[in-house]
Amino acid sequence: MYDDTPIPPEPLPPEPHDTPPEIHDDDGEAVAVSVHRAFVYAAMAPGFGEWYAGARIRGAAVFTAFVAVFVWGSWELAVTVSALLDLALGATVDKPLPLFQLGAAFFIALALWFWGMAGAVEAAVRRRQADGDPPQLHPAWGVAMSWLCPGAGQISLGRLPMGFILLGLYVAIFPTLGPALSGLRVVIDHAAGSAGQLLSRPDLAMELAQEISARIQLSFPRVAQDMVKSVSIALYCATLGPVPGALGAVLAKEGAHWTAALWARCLGLAVLGWICPGAPQLLQGREALGWSLLGVNLALPAAAGLLLAQGVIQPGQASQIASWTTLAVLASIADSLIRMIRLRRRPVHLSDLE
Repeated sequence: MYDDTPIPPEPLPPEPHDTPPEIHDDDGEAVAVSVHRAFVYAAMAPGFGEWYAGARIRGAAVFTAFVAVFVWGSWELAVTVSALLDLALGATVDKPLPLFQLGAAFFIALALWFWGMAGAVEAAVRRRQADGDPPQLHPAWGVAMSWLCPGAGQISLGRLPMGFILLGLYVAIFPTLGPALSGLRVVIDHAAGSAGQLLSRPDLAMELAQEISARIQLSFPRVAQDMVKSVSIALYCATLGPVPGALGAVLAKEGAHWTAALWARCLGLAVLGWICPGAPQLLQGREALGWSLLGVNLALPAAAGLLLAQGVIQPGQASQIASWTTLAVLASIADSLIRMIRLRRRPVHLSDLE
């Protein structure tokens, strides 16, 4: 049974050297910092979310670092493109292509972008706790944050170690993309050697495209990152559940909000089941079924990718095994919707619980 307290018992200490400004509405009244708005600002530009949440020094540092890395990466990209054009025109290139520097710039910029989103959520949570505001709990926002930035959903619940562990695992997988994609060189070289045959045989070209797609989709980085993302979403839903009626009614917790429209709740569960099979069941408090469906959804692609990498099965067979996850998706959606309809009743609003 997954059981953890969403919000720590004691407020987190304030960020050092921060001078959080007061945020006012049009009437001049102070309003609470929004975790969701901080996340959106950070997704648009690293550092903006932290600046909005009051961590201005850290936000400025993250934004400056991101701009510097972006300029460096743009320069390396221009040098690489120029060298490739020279090679295409038959010119001689004395220096090696700066592929390592280009990859390093891309990875650092990506890490700063993810850190900006997670840091913005963390800063907003600290600010709300310092101001005595209730935590912001919302399934749709939590799932969206966990999908775009794994771990951000856990951070929004105050579970900082788990959130940053998930984010660290997700980002650490990116450097393995290069070695994984390099394994496609054999396939591409074979295709280049039989280019004439491919032009006369559309069926062979289709098989080649399917093989490349299968090897990319079932590669270690892709499967591993899907695992981390799915676990992040599942843990967020498991932390909110079990709730009385879950999405069948309303999240009966302080600071929680959800729509009362039945069709909207059904649509939300369907989308959630499609993104992460088993998550709707976890949100409804049925952990055994939820984790089982999630396990099946994650185990099949992992097994297919491993067998494909070892040469035990062909790409077509691997794709067929991975496609069986559709059964887990449909089962999760259908089961959660059936339970929603069966438990249909008048929604309980937060105002009714006070």
